[in-house]
Amino acid sequence: MKVKLMMLSFACLTVVGCQNIGKSSTQSDFQSSALPAGYVKWFETKSSNLYMAKPDSHYYKGNPDLVQIDIVTSFKKEEEFRGVKMKSMRATHVYDCRKTNKYTERPIGFFANPYATGKPDIPYPETSSNWEIAGENNFNGMFWKKLCEMRADVDKSTDIFVDVLNQQSPLKINDWLSVTGAEKKANVIHISYQVDNMTKEAFQQKFNNEIKHQQVARHCDLFMNKFGMAKPKAIYLDFYIKGSIAESLEIDDRQCQSVVK
Repeated sequence: MKVKLMMLSFACLTVVGCQNIGKSSTQSDFQSSALPAGYVKWFETKSSNLYMAKPDSHYYKGNPDLVQIDIVTSFKKEEEFRGVKMKSMRATHVYDCRKTNKYTERPIGFFANPYATGKPDIPYPETSSNWEIAGENNFNGMFWKKLCEMRADVDKSTDIFVDVLNQQSPLKINDWLSVTGAEKKANVIHISYQVDNMTKEAFQQKFNNEIKHQQVARHCDLFMNKFGMAKPKAIYLDFYIKGSIAESLEIDDRQCQSVVK
């Protein structure tokens, strides 16, 4: 029920830009205001604090079968490395959900700040990492189970998102535009709009001068910031006039990088 409610909120944001939507259940309720955004304290040892940190993307190189998380080790006492005093180190752990407990670790580097933010002061040399199989009681085995379970649930949630849009359709946005449905194939979502009371030429002019910029801003915010792990490969907004596509707008990482920071 909670996932369906979250998807209903996403659907509302997508088609009409609803306001005052409650905080998504994907957002962590455990963040401390003292920690950088996206950080959760994992555990503490005598010599260091370990944090789980959200990487730039939930998926390694955009592959939805490879989920990743950054592990930050913050030293309680400065460690000297190559003559430089370091306060933390950071590594990305990548988990292949296609095979049980398969993972690899990709060190990022050492940092002079305690939370390993920004660029590393001493980058780790770029090397190829070997894939390994974690033991059942190994923390990488536990991470594989939890993250890959989340990924499977998230994949279902995009199906719910599409189902909710279809249940709400046709949904009239104004006197000339309605949402008529949605479909998902190969993790790409198509949302269909019907344009009424307007010629194709008039709509294309309005699309280029007004609609395109509004929809890119709205959907890129949704795509980059709201979906989280539920982010599809792309969203297409297809605008139909009398049964044929008048305009189609693609929303993906490339399109949104310059729009949403």
